[in-house]
Amino acid sequence: EESQKARQQARMETLYSLWRNYAISDPYEPGSVFKIVTAAGALECGAVTTQSGFNCLGYVTVNGTQYHCWYWTGHHSGHGAQDLTHAVMNSCNPVLIDVGQRLGVDNYYKYFAQFGLLGKTGIDLPGEAATIMHKKENMGLVELATVSFGQSFQITPIQMLTTVSSIVNGGRRITPHLGVSVQDKDGQTLKTLSYKERQGVVSDETSRTMRMLLESVVSEGSGK
Repeated sequence: EESQKARQQARMETLYSLWRNYAISDPYEPGSVFKIVTAAGALECGAVTTQSGFNCLGYVTVNGTQYHCWYWTGHHSGHGAQDLTHAVMNSCNPVLIDVGQRLGVDNYYKYFAQFGLLGKTGIDLPGEAATIMHKKENMGLVELATVSFGQSFQITPIQMLTTVSSIVNGGRRITPHLGVSVQDKDGQTLKTLSYKERQGVVSDETSRTMRMLLESVVSEGSGK
């Protein structure tokens, strides 16, 4: 009897592993795609503009910790002088760290909440995980630096997708969903399903600017 229970348990664990939806249930460290959130928050509060000037030496030092730009090698010293537009196009770590520092911990957390990153998306599938983020009181300049370019925390792919979509679509955060309606066996609609939608995640101006920046990434920049 015990061995039968063990086999049943093993079978269920195998089935659960096959059914697991990694995009919903498994947080990951997003990396450079999270620079979208950093740039949007900084533009929204006026900490930077697209013309703000920066200088990439190939690295930046924050509180004694040195972070390199992906572009840095022993053969050159970094991207050099660039505005925010070109820094986003180049996916430049030192500049996005600088942007995060200008934004500051309080504002960064403010936009984390405003963008919906501190909760779940509410997708109509089971097993959704939440963001794993530093507590605000434990977030210093070094943590702010790493978060600014998408490291030292975890987020689910569905949350990342939902947040980025809301930033570029005019500030509308739409609950991701699969279900549209409930129908009977004859195809008659018994219930039309509805999902929460939130306006004002970012302003129209910030959303337009982010669309321009992200288009430039793939038309001219590092995503070309």
